[in-house]
Amino acid sequence: MNISKSTDSAVPSLPDGNDGEIVQTLAKGLTLIAAFGPDTPSMTIAEAAVQTGFSRAGARRILRTLEAMGYAEQARGRYSLTPKILTLGFSFLRSSEIGERVNPILRRASDTLRETCSLGLPSGPDMVYVAHAICEDRLFSTRFTIGARLPMAATAIGRAYLAHVAPNEREQLLTVIAPRSETQYTVIDRGALKVILGRTADRGYAVTEEEYELGALSVAVPVPGAAGHAIGALNVVVNKGRVSVKTMIDQYVPVLKEAARDAGMALG
Repeated sequence: MNISKSTDSAVPSLPDGNDGEIVQTLAKGLTLIAAFGPDTPSMTIAEAAVQTGFSRAGARRILRTLEAMGYAEQARGRYSLTPKILTLGFSFLRSSEIGERVNPILRRASDTLRETCSLGLPSGPDMVYVAHAICEDRLFSTRFTIGARLPMAATAIGRAYLAHVAPNEREQLLTVIAPRSETQYTVIDRGALKVILGRTADRGYAVTEEEYELGALSVAVPVPGAAGHAIGALNVVVNKGRVSVKTMIDQYVPVLKEAARDAGMALG
């Protein structure tokens, strides 16, 4: 596998090494965990070193530690994460009580629309799914599960959030966002993206058609915080052809907006 150093926004930068209270080894371990993703589901020690910029010896020690703790496994020299790694993310959900606060709200919206409704919160230039109300009648892509990171630039849930944050925060995010082609339909031109965000701000919702995943349409609305600016976003993802964009706008947006207001108060 030919791997160049990752520029994925999910991979964090190491903190200042001059701060004596920062545990650099822990920081490096988290950085290496974040280097795994759709493009790098498994890595050799050498590839992990390239992805993170660490030495081979450093990457090897971290991978061996993850393996010893059950967070990674190795087969024929390639390391991959195990399901146990999910416990780290669920620790956040348990401690924050997000699910307890918003799941009833998402469930009401899901039952009304007969669609899976999801809450995403910002993490750098991405949105992370932190809660779902799943409609069992609908197929659900593995790219849209709890803990999944979705690029703000290419997704409805990201654009709904980005268009409704404080202007200074939006400008700051736009300087670090690097739009990339997820499909042949992804808008990657920064000028065009700004026009879309302006339109999204005026309308109060965002819609994307196959920009993040082929065959998928999505509509999303911002979750307002106490100051009126977005703190997250709610969305619905459907298979193209089953529901029209007009139906999503006319029927889904009002339900999502009501749920978003309730979610904003619950999270406030």
